[in-house]
Amino acid sequence: MATIKSLEDLLSLHEGVRLKAYDDATGKTVMPGDTVRGNVSIGIGRNLIGNGISTREMKALLKNDIARARKRAERYKWFSAMNPPRQAVIVSLIFNMGNIDSFVRMRAAIAVKDWETSAVELLDSKYSRDVGDRCLILSDMLRSGKWP
Repeated sequence: MATIKSLEDLLSLHEGVRLKAYDDATGKTVMPGDTVRGNVSIGIGRNLIGNGISTREMKALLKNDIARARKRAERYKWFSAMNPPRQAVIVSLIFNMGNIDSFVRMRAAIAVKDWETSAVELLDSKYSRDVGDRCLILSDMLRSGKWP
């Protein structure tokens, strides 16, 4: 049996530790489109439906997610040479979509610092059609190198 020395240890033992959202009635990981019988929970019994998260937790999650997206962005040789607003565009895209692999022409234009073409290529994408005005802002940031 596990050694229990604190309330945290006791709750971890009883609730389990789950790093992905799960249905607390079935214990199954929640996937898109699933019907949930109980509450969507995560971590050590955190009821996301009833309790949600605090502002402090939201900011901690955001900080971690930005760091993860930035690390992915840094694999592009040209990323470190971009100014902060342009870097923010790339990190934002990766944050939203997981990667920018499908933006072949945009990435090629960025590699040669052709900001006009990179902005146009971003606008001429399925992503742009899906997110609308958000992409107008990002495109302008790529073009100008300035914050909106």
